[in-house]
Amino acid sequence: MISACVALSVGISELGRTPDRVLDVGCGGGTMLEIAAKQLPDSALFGLDPHRPSIEAARTRLADTGAELFALAAGELPGSAAAARIGQADLVLVHLCLGLWTDPVTELAAVLDLLAPGGLCYVVDLIRPAALDPATLDPFLAAAATEAERDYLRDQVTASLSATEAAELAEQLTAVAGVTAEIRTGDFNGFATGDPATAIALHLLLRRSAGPA
Repeated sequence: MISACVALSVGISELGRTPDRVLDVGCGGGTMLEIAAKQLPDSALFGLDPHRPSIEAARTRLADTGAELFALAAGELPGSAAAARIGQADLVLVHLCLGLWTDPVTELAAVLDLLAPGGLCYVVDLIRPAALDPATLDPFLAAAATEAERDYLRDQVTASLSATEAAELAEQLTAVAGVTAEIRTGDFNGFATGDPATAIALHLLLRRSAGPA
């Protein structure tokens, strides 16, 4: 919940204006969209997730918000009814799910096809440290409430992109999707101020030019 709040706030701040249309990719049970409905009452909200039970839970949770939800993966967007309905989103959020994607370049490119001119796609995920040592992991894992949650978070870090892989992803997206890419690393409370070698969170900001004035 805290990470979702921060990601939404940073995304709006980095966009620099109130978005007309917001897309949450990998929306799960609708946590971020529920926050967005309160903060952005005049914005059209959309969410997608390939896990149908999560989408059904989100539909119940967001029944009074007007949010539109679709049970499909990012890679299934091209040519879909969902893509036609979403149109062009000013703010796209990909929050803590990139590490689960099998083809991040292709799937993110499909998402970026829906990014409006002047829009921002803000990706927040874990980043795999160069060395999975206790000094890096323990402060992050200390937030876990149970040992099972601690094991889950450790597995997520292990499956996530490294800094090198994140840079390669950004470079490829710049080439294939017509966006500019910026990588920042740090924690989930915004961006880095400390040693990048101990960063636990990846912040990937993908922007589409607003075009000629």
